[in-house]
Amino acid sequence: MRPYQLRSRNRSSHRPWEHVTFTRELATLSRRTSYLPVKDHPVRIIAFAPTIALTVLLAMSGSVTAREAPSPACEEQGRALASRFLIKHHLDREIVTTEPGVQDCKVWPGREAFDLAVFIYDTPINDEKRMLVALVDLDQDRIVASYWTKVDADATTPYHAGSVTLDTAPYHLKPGVRAFGIDVETRSSAAQESGGGPERTLYVREGSRIRPVLQRMTMARWEYINGYQPYLNTQESPRPATEEFTYTISIAPSVHNGYADLRITRTSSEAKHRPVSQLLRYDGRQYPAPNE
Repeated sequence: MRPYQLRSRNRSSHRPWEHVTFTRELATLSRRTSYLPVKDHPVRIIAFAPTIALTVLLAMSGSVTAREAPSPACEEQGRALASRFLIKHHLDREIVTTEPGVQDCKVWPGREAFDLAVFIYDTPINDEKRMLVALVDLDQDRIVASYWTKVDADATTPYHAGSVTLDTAPYHLKPGVRAFGIDVETRSSAAQESGGGPERTLYVREGSRIRPVLQRMTMARWEYINGYQPYLNTQESPRPATEEFTYTISIAPSVHNGYADLRITRTSSEAKHRPVSQLLRYDGRQYPAPNE
């Protein structure tokens, strides 16, 4: 037995099915299209506007799919494997410790031999961290593809436990290429005119490397309905009205530069504002940021 092999990889025993709840608008949309990816779990949005944490369900439009169970890649074997990988490639010199401060891992649907993992590491610089995105083969005890990058860490993106989550919705960009997402939670203050929820980046595997193709797309945001209204959280200060927007990503039938177009749909909490959609076209390297 290899030193870090902790248990048998019987995938059939680690595939529980759980229910997914849909909003009325998304359920209606799903009846009009037969193929749209489904967000695999709710995402917490922390926006201090006006004064309470705002929890919003972000579900991808389409038919109900399984919610993937957490992967064992975040357990001792996976963390040790990531540590050896960093040391081998001299990346440990950029961080304080090879023990990640934040992590998330999942089985990659359709690629059950592999696990997806994201690890966030502290650096000597207060407002910087490092992120390792890895495709892990625990049976072979190796990382088969990776992406290493610097990420900013400040009051809006604090990187705490649960603030980074993998999104394994079926983003089939072309035959044989399935993207996956990473959501990073953001925070905002009531003293701002508006605020955002999690930001999603989509990645694809290309051989031994992982590459982002859609970067930091805001998946939810809020704004004051009557313009800027700082809220002081006192009994004398009435709570100003806000409008919340949620965004979904689906796969369009059209193709540009080899990858399917992405349809971005914005839904408002105000009934008078109908959903608005736009297409993002791949330029050969990445998708552009959507227009607001």
